[in-house]
Amino acid sequence: MDGTLINSNHAIAISVNNVRKSLKLDALNEREIITTINDPAKNSINEFFGTAKTYDELKKEFFRRVIFNYVIYARKFAGIAWLISKCRRAGYGLAVASNSPQKGLKRILFAKGLLWKFDLIVGSSDQIRQKPYPDMLNFIASSAKVDGNCVFIGDSDKDALAARAANMAFIGAKWNIYADLSDDICKFYANDTKMAFEIIKKILD
Repeated sequence: MDGTLINSNHAIAISVNNVRKSLKLDALNEREIITTINDPAKNSINEFFGTAKTYDELKKEFFRRVIFNYVIYARKFAGIAWLISKCRRAGYGLAVASNSPQKGLKRILFAKGLLWKFDLIVGSSDQIRQKPYPDMLNFIASSAKVDGNCVFIGDSDKDALAARAANMAFIGAKWNIYADLSDDICKFYANDTKMAFEIIKKILD
């Protein structure tokens, strides 16, 4: 979702620095924040906030601020409404797999007019681990009974690794300026949503 459907870079950066300010830590620049979040080798909560409070307290506070700042600052990427419409007309099912907590995910999508566009919305929870684990992609595939005939679009190595572990085709969304993808795990790239749809058709049809 973040970095693929919704340009949330600014909302996330503001949220990180809001929490850091409350902990009397210096602000970080936006690129550094998004790069850290997308790095599969890093625990972003610990990287951003240290151990001033418990991990769960910091995570809860961060996502509380994210939901608030999403409404103000986040925007759909250009062409997303078009891509959703084209996929629907082609008869494809649509789902969201996001590392945002399940509890707040629907509120975010509702605020951006996307909630009712998808058949299934899956966020992280105690039962479903965040990407790069494949839990949410496996859950979507099993719920839709598609036998692996899925395409996952994302903007980071976390997304690509989750897709590979779930045995799904993956498209790297290069329309996000902070997209961070490694060539060894990302076979397909799309510079815009029109290119993404052409690749989707080639894979699924």
